[in-house]
Amino acid sequence: MTDSFVRPHRPIKIESSTLETFRLTDMALQLTTEDAYIKSGRTSLSLARGAELTFALTVLRQGSSLKDHIAPGPGIVVVLYGEIDFEANKAGKTTRLQAGQSVVFSAELAHSVLALKDSSFIIIIGGRAESHD
Repeated sequence: MTDSFVRPHRPIKIESSTLETFRLTDMALQLTTEDAYIKSGRTSLSLARGAELTFALTVLRQGSSLKDHIAPGPGIVVVLYGEIDFEANKAGKTTRLQAGQSVVFSAELAHSVLALKDSSFIIIIGGRAESHD
């Protein structure tokens, strides 16, 4: 297997002329060979960052989870393979997602993720939370 990325990895900086492609499936597969994944059942890779957007790839082994956390802006999760439960704790709602499905969530919404199968998903976080002054 040819490496899809090399550690240490630096995310692409999103600027006015940025145009970049990613081999997401290959990158996810490579992440599952890393020590962090082997030891904890999870790891991620920040792919691109800019003032208005963060784009990351995450892999979770079946039974692994991301505990309650919040994002600084609204986000979208898109499942590449596997099956996850996305739980929005404040809203008291759990959404089951499979390959090709996605969920959108608001800024500052506490949420967690549980992998029901070995899974990979992308996370896109955009903008900043709106001020309600």
